[in-house]
Amino acid sequence: MTKILQLKISLNDVRPAVWRRFLVKDSINFQDLHNVIQIVMGWESYHLFEFKIGNVVITCEEEGFNPAEASFKKIFDSPEFMKMLEKQDLSKDTVILDTDKVNEIIKNNEKNKPKNNFSMETKINELIKSAGQKFSYHYDFGDNWKHTINLEKILEKDDSKNYSECIAGERACPPEDCGGVSGYEKLLRILKNKNHKEHKEMLEWLGGEFDSENFNINKTNKTLF
Repeated sequence: MTKILQLKISLNDVRPAVWRRFLVKDSINFQDLHNVIQIVMGWESYHLFEFKIGNVVITCEEEGFNPAEASFKKIFDSPEFMKMLEKQDLSKDTVILDTDKVNEIIKNNEKNKPKNNFSMETKINELIKSAGQKFSYHYDFGDNWKHTINLEKILEKDDSKNYSECIAGERACPPEDCGGVSGYEKLLRILKNKNHKEHKEMLEWLGGEFDSENFNINKTNKTLF
C-alpha cells in the first residue's frame, strides 16, 4: 500500500538555512523526486544531478546536459586530480595541468566505477524506508550545490489531499549559476551595498531585485499541482 513520506531538504553550507518540508508518495521514482525537489527548492533543472543513499549513487543520464559539467564532476571526484591541484599555485590567474593525465584519470574513473543496480527509474521506497534516514542530493556539479534530505515521518495516505505538496520552508533558493556557496555569499554582499561598483551589474544579471528571505509556498504548490 502506498505510503506518504514527509521529507525535509536543506541546502548545505548556506546560512541562514534554506530548507523545505514536503510530502511525496513513496511509490514515485528518483526522477520524479528530482522533479519535485527542483520545484520546492526553486531550482530550474539546468544541470546534472545525483542522489546518494548510503553506498548507492544514482546519477542522471548525461544526455541533454553540458558534457563539460559531467567531466568536471568526474575529475573533481578523483583524489589524483585533487593532488594535481594541490601542486598548483592557485593564487595565479591560470592553472597549468597535464591534459593527458586528466584524461587518464577520467578514463580510469569510468573503468573502475562500481556497477549499480539502481537508476532514476527505481522507486524511492526501495532505498528510502525508515524514519530518520538521511541521504543526499547533489545538483549542478559546477556550482556544487549539495543538499541533505531527512525522512522525518512515514504517513498513511489521505485520499482527500494532494501529493506532492510543500508544507513548510524558509528563504529563497540561490539564483542558478551564481558560483556556488561562495559566489552566492558574494552576490548577497553586493546586493546589500547599493554603492558597490557591481551592484547595478548584478541587478541586471538577476533581471531585477532578489529577496533572499522570500519563499512563496502558495506559488510553489500551484506549480506542483
